Amino acid sequence: MYDYCGAPESVPETQICTMTSVNSEGLKKAYSEKCQGKSECQLDLVSFVDKSAEDSCTSRFSKIYIQYHCDFEDIVKKNQEVSLLTACIGILACFLYRFLIYFLRISSSLSMKKWDLKTVTAADWTVCIEIPDSIWKEW
Repeated sequence: MYDYCGAPESVPETQICTMTSVNSEGLKKAYSEKCQGKSECQLDLVSFVDKSAEDSCTSRFSKIYIQYHCDFEDIVKKNQEVSLLTACIGILACFLYRFLIYFLRISSSLSMKKWDLKTVTAADWTVCIEIPDSIWKEW
């Protein structure tokens, strides 16, 4: 955690204001206790500024800037696991669908052949012969 404290007219070195006017250790401790590992938190930053010294770091126009690092490693890992599970389920669904289509195709073909064997139609007893025109007149 880094902090910066300075007056708008003359900005002193960051470390000078940090060492003299900001309770950095207390701020780090409060951050780790109240904010670390949470999606949001509230800190009263005024309580970490020592206003007893009248210098450019604690004037009424001074600003404190705090920079912190957000660690989303556990959230990213959880999202990756959910994504992997979703992809595996999708691939499994595709294989099952493909197997179902294959099974229906094979079973319908067999069903059609069974029906054809059980059913007697004119095609089973008819012979197709071509009769030339010369024989047609006599027949």
